[in-house]
Amino acid sequence: MKYVDLGTIQPRISRKKTKTRSRYTKLFVWTLFLFLLGYGIYSFKPIAQKGIQLFLQGPSTVLSFLRQDTGKLSQTDGRTNFLLLGIDKRSVVPYTYKGADGTTEKNGFLSDTIIVGSYNQKDGSLVLFSLPRDLWVQIPAFGDNSSQYSKLNAAYSIGDMYNYPGGGLALSSKVNEQVLGIPIHYAFRIDFEGFEKTIDLIGGVDIIVDNAFDDYMYPREGYENASRESDRYLHLHFDSGLQHMDGATALQFVRSRHALGIEGSDFARSQRQQKVLLAAKEKALSLSWLNNPSQLKQIYTTLGEMVQTNAPIAELPLFVPLAKKIDTGTLQNYVLGALSESGESQELLYNPPMEQFGGAWVLAPLSGDWSDVHDFVKSKLNPPETEQAGESQPEQ
Repeated sequence: MKYVDLGTIQPRISRKKTKTRSRYTKLFVWTLFLFLLGYGIYSFKPIAQKGIQLFLQGPSTVLSFLRQDTGKLSQTDGRTNFLLLGIDKRSVVPYTYKGADGTTEKNGFLSDTIIVGSYNQKDGSLVLFSLPRDLWVQIPAFGDNSSQYSKLNAAYSIGDMYNYPGGGLALSSKVNEQVLGIPIHYAFRIDFEGFEKTIDLIGGVDIIVDNAFDDYMYPREGYENASRESDRYLHLHFDSGLQHMDGATALQFVRSRHALGIEGSDFARSQRQQKVLLAAKEKALSLSWLNNPSQLKQIYTTLGEMVQTNAPIAELPLFVPLAKKIDTGTLQNYVLGALSESGESQELLYNPPMEQFGGAWVLAPLSGDWSDVHDFVKSKLNPPETEQAGESQPEQ
């Protein structure tokens, strides 16, 4: 089996409190919204192949398909669970390439964003679980590949490169199911190039930068192996205040990880990502470009492989009412290995000695297996009713 890069070693997870429920809802829902918007249009490829002119002449007819109620989303015990992956793919690196013998080979890409959402079909509540990419997990055997251990963020790459049935999305779903102990019904993947191009297609976004910051170690694309280490990085600078950002600038803004000062934390980076996603949502909804044939054609031809899902196209419309039904007041968000909003420690993961893992910084289950994580997830998806629920109040 080819070597798969396990990713950059990360510092210990910060035990800062998670963000407010409403912020996490907006981040997740509108990330999913942007994905479905692009993928929904891209998925009309069979229609375009039969007659792109018909598609352009009647976009409202085609888009009406997305509003049809085609049935119900897959679910288990009244819950629909879905995986959202953001992969770290450089635009200069293709998904596939021709090998020396002329055969088609696949490049592998790590998933730096791993979120599993569980939607309650009955009451519209949503529970989110963010999984650290450094989790040390077992990759099941498949094909000619024996079982192996790897970081969680490598599962997508392994599945894609070595033709796991269903590809990287299917293998990532399988491994995340093992970690959390729940079935995953749908999976979605977005790459950074698709994000950048989407921002450009809507004319950029206006962002209020809270804190001016400098990042002297932003990776310079195409110079990863430069002989002089200083040539491998760009110096990013953002002034505070209102800034108009094109796709490239917005991508730098959300990906910066080594800024000096308070903007150098993962917590601050998550806040920046929220800002851009929400600004993109507001900009997209303010335009009438969904009814503009030329805009639709441009998106159709631009996104291509930048987005991917295992959801059948007939079921994609069902995610729209799902997003509308989500009860933001009951949203719960958990980051495995971090403190809860109440400050309660999960005591689920630990950082074993690096020498045991070839010098890699990893996270492993404290109990030795995933049973405690399964119990934790079940307790959040099916919390026990309060003792006083349904009891009458005593008379005064």
